[in-house]
Amino acid sequence: RGVRRADLDTLQRLLRQVGLSERRYASLSTNGIGYFVDFNAPKPIMLYSNATTVRPGTAQFYFNTKVHRAIAKAILPFYREIVVNRPFACIVVRAIRSGNRGLLDRVVRSIVATPRLRSVAIESSGFRLGFKYAASPFRFDNLTFGGAP
Repeated sequence: RGVRRADLDTLQRLLRQVGLSERRYASLSTNGIGYFVDFNAPKPIMLYSNATTVRPGTAQFYFNTKVHRAIAKAILPFYREIVVNRPFACIVVRAIRSGNRGLLDRVVRSIVATPRLRSVAIESSGFRLGFKYAASPFRFDNLTFGGAP
């Protein structure tokens, strides 16, 4: 309901429930079909965004809590590994910077252990993980990308 109604107060409350307080992220937004959490980063990036959303242009104001929770459960170990394991994080960065999708795919799938992960793609400054669950007719993406604020 918080995503569909663009209710940022509700989204902030939910993020606090999982240990992500407002002082740990730069901003929060929603587009009615997903949500974006932005984090400050050192120069030259300045800001990293992470989003989980239905592919734009495929639905309006559609949100499936069951699918979003399943995606979060699948990807949290991957992001946790990036935070605590610098060599692992460096491999992810190297794969993205060199455009080595095969390496990124292997690294992601070594941690994200769900058959619902259908694709791993390199974006201009990050990556896109594509998921498809039987509980929804839509494909979902989890994206991480960097840029200027």
